[in-house]
Amino acid sequence: MTAGPLARFTVLDLTRVRAGPTCVRYFADWGANCIKVEMPPSAGDMDMGGPRHGPDFQNLHRNKRSITLNLKEPEGKAVFMKLVEKADVVVENYRADVKFRLGIDYESLKKVNPKIILGSISGFGQDGPYAERAGFDQIAQGMGGMMMVTGNPGEGPMRAGIAVDVPGQAGNNHPTSIPTGVFKTKDGYINIAASGGHIYKRFCETLKAPELMTDERFNSDKARAKNRDALNEEINKRLVTFASAELVEKLNKAGVPAGPIYKMDEMFADPQVKHLKMAHPVHHPKLGDIELIGQAINMSRTQFEMKTATPEQGEHTDSVLKEAGYDDKAIADFRKRGIV
Repeated sequence: MTAGPLARFTVLDLTRVRAGPTCVRYFADWGANCIKVEMPPSAGDMDMGGPRHGPDFQNLHRNKRSITLNLKEPEGKAVFMKLVEKADVVVENYRADVKFRLGIDYESLKKVNPKIILGSISGFGQDGPYAERAGFDQIAQGMGGMMMVTGNPGEGPMRAGIAVDVPGQAGNNHPTSIPTGVFKTKDGYINIAASGGHIYKRFCETLKAPELMTDERFNSDKARAKNRDALNEEINKRLVTFASAELVEKLNKAGVPAGPIYKMDEMFADPQVKHLKMAHPVHHPKLGDIELIGQAINMSRTQFEMKTATPEQGEHTDSVLKEAGYDDKAIADFRKRGIV
């Protein structure tokens, strides 16, 4: 086996589900020493992104090594910091506040290893009004305006299907996470992702519907999968008293991922999108003042700048050629002969 071009790097992987694990997988595939840190079985159920021996999990965590470590215990955190001393990169995709509560934020890691790089991935950014919300694909589809342009006219919003484990058509229902889908409220539609025992419990408690936990049709992941349509019907019955914005706020406060389903113009008016400055102003000599999409990646020491608008065709030909050593006469000759 060859060492790989990134073999000299050690990456500590604190990620789960998909976005974070995909990031670390790139390091692992190119030879980095990637150490996946997981909770011990005795510390309780942690959602790492589906069944361990399922194709999704196997695909995301290949080429890594795994250790179990409870970072909530002082000794567990001390062991982790010992690993940080010799690591190059730490990657996490907790909700933005979690790393501070665990004491593994950048400032804390830097005290142990001044050269450490911390990569943080979150659904809504590291700060702003939605910073503490968990991010799920279907929530993003709804808030990003995508669902409002998918489906047949007059039939309401429709999510885009995802190709995981050869699923059949499932409409607005997630093929494996239940209940995850589009639900009707008093004044519209919202996305809710309440899969997994812990989140489903919070969901039922928020709706003040304990019967949805005790009903034998819905009291386990397997039962909810079997009786998905009946569960969706029961949920929709209970949502008719809630306005969309009110319910989204309540659910997220309780730790249940939920989000509105926006039209494209509504998406750019969202307070989190405004906070992240995803629409950047720039002046174009012909179009005037316009807004362009900002950068999704932020760095602590370097700020993204929208320096110039898109240039006109060949706008910088002369300056680039002069930088390369051509004088005005040569450039004029190029232009006369159709070279430039």
